[in-house]
Amino acid sequence: VILVLLWAGSQKRWALHFWAIMTFLVTSGIGMIFFPSWPIDYFWAVLRNVDFNFGHLFVDTATRWWPGVGEQVGWGGMILAFIILMIEWWLTWGKDEKRWIWTISLTYVLAIWIGFGINIDHVFFLLISLAVIFMAWNRRWNRPGQIFISIIMILLLPGLWWANTFFEQRGISSEINPILMIAFPFSVLIGLYWIRWWFFRPEYLTLYD
Repeated sequence: VILVLLWAGSQKRWALHFWAIMTFLVTSGIGMIFFPSWPIDYFWAVLRNVDFNFGHLFVDTATRWWPGVGEQVGWGGMILAFIILMIEWWLTWGKDEKRWIWTISLTYVLAIWIGFGINIDHVFFLLISLAVIFMAWNRRWNRPGQIFISIIMILLLPGLWWANTFFEQRGISSEINPILMIAFPFSVLIGLYWIRWWFFRPEYLTLYD
């Protein structure tokens, strides 16, 4: 949400900010008609459920699977992910729609490693990032790209299902599942940087026909 508002501001698309504020005020006002105390109740509910142990799941996962060096790897990876994300956000300022779409996709990936406590539901946001990668492959390589995408999609669904059930049967929760927390996000990250060089260049790729 922050990236969307920042990018819209860099494009001087102030209508987005206006309607975001108006939507918030109108919907909040309607809610208060039926339940006047809901903003305060919601605030305290959020405060009770927010996990302020920043990035701990990535660190816990790395520590679980790389004893001895896992904590250093986890914190190092989290800090590096945060730096990369801030650089890419800065590079997106004032750029076109393609740059924004790619950065949003990257944010979904790196947020898993640098965010507050997450669960398996957040991992599936990476399907949005995969859609961007697949679109780029399809437009870049046409028929060969479609075949490659089809193979990955055929393998992806049973692969993620296996990764979840295999480790859960061994008492390992999805929050520290090495496939879902490390391997899958890292693969998507590689895919995004694979397409990055020609994704931003109109001579190599266009979003629309």
